[in-house]
Amino acid sequence: NDGMSLSLLPIGIFRLQDVSSVDDRQMVEWFVSMVEMRSLTLHNQSVREKRMAKVVEVRDCQGFAWSSFFASTAVIRQLKKIMDVAKQYPEVLGAMQLFNLEPGLRSIALLRRVLPKELQAKMIFSDRGDWPSILEVRRGLCPEAVHG
Repeated sequence: NDGMSLSLLPIGIFRLQDVSSVDDRQMVEWFVSMVEMRSLTLHNQSVREKRMAKVVEVRDCQGFAWSSFFASTAVIRQLKKIMDVAKQYPEVLGAMQLFNLEPGLRSIALLRRVLPKELQAKMIFSDRGDWPSILEVRRGLCPEAVHG
């Protein structure tokens, strides 16, 4: 990942009912605040290192309920609003890797179709047990990228 910062979250521990209970306005405000803070941090890192610094978002999807995710109209509505904001900050995200996905999951095919084209090019989808796609993709979790 060319020395990019890495953000790893195990999303299987998230409770969708908690996410959907957050007001849409508050969710967007939180996201904008997070991205603005990250933009400032990455700008300072870019100046210091004399290169364009970005972040690789990595999500361990083990145990994540994709069917519940797509069944929640509140979560889908929030996701759309956040995607609209995220398109305004394309320089912040280097790549996003979702791994430990259930092989053949129809929800992932749906996710691929609804993602904006700007984000589709940055996505890496890795099924559970597909170690080459998890550990050998330079933009993701390959050992040389993680360890520098």
